[in-house]
Amino acid sequence: MLRRGRLHLVAALALLAVSCGPRGPRGRTDSDADPAPSSSLYAIDAKLAQGDLAGAEAAAHALAAAWPSSTRARRSLQDVLRRQMSPRDWRARYEEAVRERPEDPLAWYLLGRTRIDEPAQAREALERALALDPSAVWPVVGLAYLEQSEGDLFRAVETYEGALGRSPRSRTLRLMLGTLYLELQLYVDAQRHLE
Repeated sequence: MLRRGRLHLVAALALLAVSCGPRGPRGRTDSDADPAPSSSLYAIDAKLAQGDLAGAEAAAHALAAAWPSSTRARRSLQDVLRRQMSPRDWRARYEEAVRERPEDPLAWYLLGRTRIDEPAQAREALERALALDPSAVWPVVGLAYLEQSEGDLFRAVETYEGALGRSPRSRTLRLMLGTLYLELQLYVDAQRHLE
């Protein structure tokens, strides 16, 4: 049996396998594959680790402009801006984006991320994002995170299972659910999703 201290290692290895591995047997594809190049995202993270905030911001803006539909690119830019802006201005930026594009599920998801410390408001934004795009996976991850932070792990499992019913080929959802099953010590269920 895995010890709790090794759960993070298993989850990290599974994430690495999911993000770098082949598409899988019998032509399976990841329904929520993101178009932004992982190498560019890693380069932004490296700049942040080196303390090069200006370089990270320039690279994140360029990546988001090149891949406007990429959740990972827009989230990376959001994370860089969070380090450079006041919390009030940072949040106002995403509130304005929702006012300008109220039918954009990605705008609502990013707003939900800015409100993650206020669960009711975060839930409202994430649910709106999901209503606009029921196949989106990151609002589901956000909602499950809120449930986990409230200590309701089984509700988080239900959230992931329901989303997998709509998007059964989502590697992200399977990785997150598999990791959660590891935390619950339901190893057979975890193995099924992580494989």
